[in-house]
Amino acid sequence: FLDLRNSEKLQGRCGRCEYRTICAGSRARAYGVTGNYMAEDPFCAYQPQGEETVLLSVPA
Repeated sequence: FLDLRNSEKLQGRCGRCEYRTICAGSRARAYGVTGNYMAEDPFCAYQPQGEETVLLSVPA
């Protein structure tokens, strides 16, 4: 459980996010989707500062 308290061990967008020390994403969702509780929260829509946002176009 000590890993969960260390925001430096977060991976993906959560590890690069400027809010990681107060948010840390959902570790339960990260584990449920990826099998890795330190992975990024797959349902977080926030893009950390300095990252490019890619918009996908889906044909109707």
